[in-house]
Amino acid sequence: MGFLSKLFGGKTVDELVARAEDAIARGDHGSAKIDFERAAEKAEKNNAGEDSVAELMQRVDDCCDKIAEGSVAEAERLLAEGNVPLALEELSNAKEVARGMATHTKIQEVIDRLERSDAEARAEVEGELSDKERWELATGSWDEARVAELESYGGEVQMAILDSRMESPKDLKADKKALDAALESADEDGVYIYYEAGRIHSLLGEKHAKRAEKYFKEFIERLDEDSESIILLGAYQELARLSIAGGDFELGMEYLERSVEEFPEDPRSYFGMGVHLLESDLPKEAAEVLQAGYSKVDPQNPDWVLTQALGVAYYRAGKKKRAIHYLEDVVAIFSERGQTDIPPQVGEILAEIHEKDGNLARAADLFAILSRGVMKERHAFYHQQAGRLLAELGEKDEARRMLKRGLALAKESKLKKEIEKQLSALK
Repeated sequence: MGFLSKLFGGKTVDELVARAEDAIARGDHGSAKIDFERAAEKAEKNNAGEDSVAELMQRVDDCCDKIAEGSVAEAERLLAEGNVPLALEELSNAKEVARGMATHTKIQEVIDRLERSDAEARAEVEGELSDKERWELATGSWDEARVAELESYGGEVQMAILDSRMESPKDLKADKKALDAALESADEDGVYIYYEAGRIHSLLGEKHAKRAEKYFKEFIERLDEDSESIILLGAYQELARLSIAGGDFELGMEYLERSVEEFPEDPRSYFGMGVHLLESDLPKEAAEVLQAGYSKVDPQNPDWVLTQALGVAYYRAGKKKRAIHYLEDVVAIFSERGQTDIPPQVGEILAEIHEKDGNLARAADLFAILSRGVMKERHAFYHQQAGRLLAELGEKDEARRMLKRGLALAKESKLKKEIEKQLSALK
């Protein structure tokens, strides 16, 4: 801050605004945004009035929208060239920068159009494939025994299985009817037909849950130990989900325990159990399970969702130092990926711990990050918290700036009164 103050301290608000206007005339909205932000900051320090500061911040938002519109235009160009990955990257950048609702709507329209085009392209490709080709494409990675058995039931069963795996199945009831008929004709060697029948009954909802559970259990009993294992993990997880949804948590946990026992190297089995333990207010047990799962993750490809769950579990278990370690890892993962936002739960927990430990600067920094993040409904609170901590650190100008922005965003009278009281204390 000291270096920047020296570098730009000689410019008045009017001079900064004039330079920003020149940048806009040149089409350089990025430079204009920076100058409007500096002008707003200087106006606050000069006690120019809330209306003047708000007007300058609106100009900042306008510049952000123009920058976002530029990204949308570039995405349109890339889409015309057929470069979908880069177009998606541009649209992602646009969504992060955009401030106005109209701009967000425009971005979403482009995304929707891209998704429609992708769906149409898939439908066109799918329409060009024969039923046999579609089946071979869907089952290419399946165990040979699984494919051979399901093919033995005939084309109607194969098409029902394919339909049930579509994002929007055409007729699950017809699919169920086909699988139920196949089960009646299945001999004692039938195995995989039970898994497929369980899947379809599970998709049909609560009324079919008991039948789904029955079929998954039958599948597990019939499956040979040497058969493909990943499908068994899926069956255990489905049984756990059905049991917990039906109110039998203990039985659900038994299935999750089996999945961990049989798949000790797969982090997904640990994550499922850990989350259910955490939701059941058993944080110590959850941390133990999640820690085991964390050790199975490739360090070159960290899983931030599992890391966050582990950090939260340690926090709730009272292990604050371990919580900081893993939750700061989540922040680092986001930073390394070029993302300026962080999960709100991570930021709030870390800020609370750091403040209690006397690390007010880090806590203020985290609230400042959250104040620019995706949870806009809490931006006023995040600004207020950052301002409060900055005031305690003696950074009165920065505190005043954050509190004034928080006051402008606040909708609840209680929060407004708290911010007004804090601002009054800084005079």
